[in-house]
Amino acid sequence: MTKYAVELSLMGRRPISLNQERNQHFRKRVEDTKWWREGFAWAALEAGMPHLVAAEIIVQPILNTRNWQDTAACFPSAKAAIDGLVDARVLDDDTPDILPTITFKRPILGKQAGLKLTVIALESRVPGEEAVLGEQEPEVKVAASHARAKAGSKKAGKSRRSSVPKFG
Repeated sequence: MTKYAVELSLMGRRPISLNQERNQHFRKRVEDTKWWREGFAWAALEAGMPHLVAAEIIVQPILNTRNWQDTAACFPSAKAAIDGLVDARVLDDDTPDILPTITFKRPILGKQAGLKLTVIALESRVPGEEAVLGEQEPEVKVAASHARAKAGSKKAGKSRRSSVPKFG
């Protein structure tokens, strides 16, 4: 059976990175979130996307300069875009059973900055952990643990970096 997939793009702004979002004033963050969310809701409606039971999404930022973002740094814009798909009623929600996989691809260079989502329909929801585990408690194995030292508890003459474990 052929999977249904549609590619939606919204151009005109550089996707917001997590670092930018953390440093923005909350009003600017709200404005950016609204722009991406409403833009992708309208893009989905204009594309005539049907309601999907579940989906996988591939996200790819498009940058108009060589000032590269890290892969997946655009997730605040991607999250707003996915919320726009929920607003357009393409998806009921963005919970893990409806949206089990979001893949981030590396940024590409384009004439205009923007964000591209590829939405791939799934035939059914993916059962959650409770359905897989049943009544069993999950067995948790701790491979390693690390306790952080309290601030100001440095030993005389030693830097904080000396307490970081060395691997390899």
